Amino acid sequence: MKFITKLCLLFSMVCLVNLTSFANNIFIGDSRTVGIYDALHGTSTANKTNVCVVDLDGTVWSCKVSMGLKWMKSTGVPQIENLITEDSNVFILMGVNDVSNPNGALNYLEYINTKAIEWTAKGAKVYYVGIMPIKRDDKYATNAQIVAWNETMKVGLQNVEYIDMSGLQYNFSDTYHFKHNTSLDIYNYLTKYVNSDKVEIEEALIE
Repeated sequence: MKFITKLCLLFSMVCLVNLTSFANNIFIGDSRTVGIYDALHGTSTANKTNVCVVDLDGTVWSCKVSMGLKWMKSTGVPQIENLITEDSNVFILMGVNDVSNPNGALNYLEYINTKAIEWTAKGAKVYYVGIMPIKRDDKYATNAQIVAWNETMKVGLQNVEYIDMSGLQYNFSDTYHFKHNTSLDIYNYLTKYVNSDKVEIEEALIE
C-alpha cells in the first residue's frame, strides 16, 4: 500500500505524520468532537485554538470549540478535505452552536449536500450525526430547537446518511458537554455504525 507524508496542524504546531494513502474515519465537529478526541487520547484541549490531527491509524480530527458553519466552511473542511478518498467515512458533528438561527439548518443543508456530491463521487460515505441533547435549555439553545433542527436535517439531506443519536444515554459535565465515558460511547457507536449491522446496533441501544 502506498504511503504518503502529510503535514497537519496540531494546535499551533506542525506535526509530521506518516499514514497510508487513505483516511478511514474523518470527524468534523465542534467542542463535543473535541471532547471525543480528548476522551480517546487522554488529553485536555479545551483551551487550544484548533484541533487538526491525523492519528496513526488514519483517523482524522478537525474540530474546534464553539464553532459553527462559518468555521466549517473556512477551516474545518478545507484543512482535511484532501484526505477524503473512496475509503473514507466522513462524520459531521456540528450544529449545536447554530440551532438558534432560524435558517441555520437550511444553511447547513445547502453546504453539506453540495460537499457530499464531491465526496461521494470519490467513493466516500458521508454521515450527519444528529445534534445530541443539552442538559438544560438556556438562552443559546433549547432541546426543542435541537429536535426541530434534526427533523429538518433528516428530511433535507442528500447523499448523506443521517445518524440518530437519540437512543444513547448521556452523562453531562455541563450544559453542553459530556463526561469522558459518554464521549467514548458516542465514538464507539459511530464507528460500529459504519462497520457493523445497523440492526445489531439498534438492538444494543434498546438493551
